[in-house]
Amino acid sequence: MHQFLAHFYTWSSHTRLSLALSKSTWAFPAVETFHIVGMTLLLGSVLVLNLSILGVGLKKPAELAKDVGPFLLLGLGTMLCTGIPMFMTSAGYYAPNPAFKIKMSLLVCAIFLQLAIHKVPGMYAGRLMGKVTAFFALLCWFTVAYAGRAIAFTNLFGA
Repeated sequence: MHQFLAHFYTWSSHTRLSLALSKSTWAFPAVETFHIVGMTLLLGSVLVLNLSILGVGLKKPAELAKDVGPFLLLGLGTMLCTGIPMFMTSAGYYAPNPAFKIKMSLLVCAIFLQLAIHKVPGMYAGRLMGKVTAFFALLCWFTVAYAGRAIAFTNLFGA
């Protein structure tokens, strides 16, 4: 498995897309900017919706979900569409990075929790299970953002 991953990382960093991003002065920063814009849309939507479930806000969570849902999906889609090419430029650097591993693990948890909030009946009703799920979803989403920022600094400190 380790050998397969090593080949995958090498392949990733030698695709046309990753080479174009790596060699361009402005392409990677532009993609990263859109990644951050996507993160802002996503985190803003998640924050408003989950705080509403926690009892903070004027609108009912089910109504609010309809309003912010498109922004949440647009933000997530933008982050995925920009994050994958960013990963591909230096897959061998990102993959073993502990902050990257934390980010990806919590991203899966955050998506799962947010889907549970949206799909499981009664989660918008303000019951304890919905509130606990909303709290942990927020914790996961913001830790994903924090871990993403920590990726750049992890290798500086010998981790």
